[in-house]
Amino acid sequence: MADYKGIRGFTVQYLSADPPAPILGQVWYNSTSGTMKGYLSVTGAWSSGGNYPQTQSDFTGAGTQTAAVAWGGETPPRQLTSTYDGTSWTTSSPLNYPTDVVTQAGFGLQTAAISAGGYVSGVVNTSSLFNGSTWSGIPNMNTARQQVMGTGTSTAGLIFGGWLRPGGSSATEEYNGTSWASTGDLGTSTREGAQHIGTQTAGIAVAGGTTTALIPVVQEYDGATWSDLPAVLNTSRFRAGGSGTSTDAIVFGGATIDGPVPAPVVRKGLTESFNGTSWTEIADLATARSNSGTAGTTATSALCIAGLTEPQVATEVWSEGPTVVTFTSS
Repeated sequence: MADYKGIRGFTVQYLSADPPAPILGQVWYNSTSGTMKGYLSVTGAWSSGGNYPQTQSDFTGAGTQTAAVAWGGETPPRQLTSTYDGTSWTTSSPLNYPTDVVTQAGFGLQTAAISAGGYVSGVVNTSSLFNGSTWSGIPNMNTARQQVMGTGTSTAGLIFGGWLRPGGSSATEEYNGTSWASTGDLGTSTREGAQHIGTQTAGIAVAGGTTTALIPVVQEYDGATWSDLPAVLNTSRFRAGGSGTSTDAIVFGGATIDGPVPAPVVRKGLTESFNGTSWTEIADLATARSNSGTAGTTATSALCIAGLTEPQVATEVWSEGPTVVTFTSS
């Protein structure tokens, strides 16, 4: 049988770390992880990532596929914070909220992430900044709520919607790195989390639910006001994950309601892509789930972290286009 050198004319590189700027088609052996890797162009698909440190749901994340942070959640210790390097999770300093919290907003990067709002015994307006290792307090957002959605950066952030217990919230706030300012309300208040995608001046709110029904409507924010887009999700759901921009995005997982409210919740593994005009169903998650932590800033690279059907630790990695692939024997 021909070996790699016989086929390609040169030997596989033996490296202690993945090359910072690989060339399409390049193959190497990573001596640190003990794995053969390559830089290939792949059709959008989900693959297994490093397991989260504990079973978790109703928590949040921020950052990118290879530099993420996640925190909070239903499973104690609820202030657990962990960072991800593209392979494994490492426990960091816990969230500094004065009480445990679930379903808070999260946005920004691993080294500059914002946590805002949430719930334990009541809704809170607490906000904090993570610098890559520790949390510190920042000014509180104006409207206390849980299941609030957030997107953008630590100096140009956007939060919207949420649940006031009882009832939904349509309030929208912007964060400039120093203070929160209220701005134009959502057209539809959202009790169960809509998905948050984009930037402070070009964001979209996808799906979610009111107190009585799911909503497939997608709303777009232009930096001042919200408006409905003609394109709606193929499958309405709440507590899904998402990544990308207002014109190039994916939404994945989430839950639907099987019949009139109240009715059984059905978890989904569906992934849909958005090109700014329409939604298309593409590859499914390996495990149908909702209430996951998510991270990612593009439609070609994202994480879906833990979540429900049953509380779990599994992380799934979305890759599309040129990406580093680990080869396994079969």
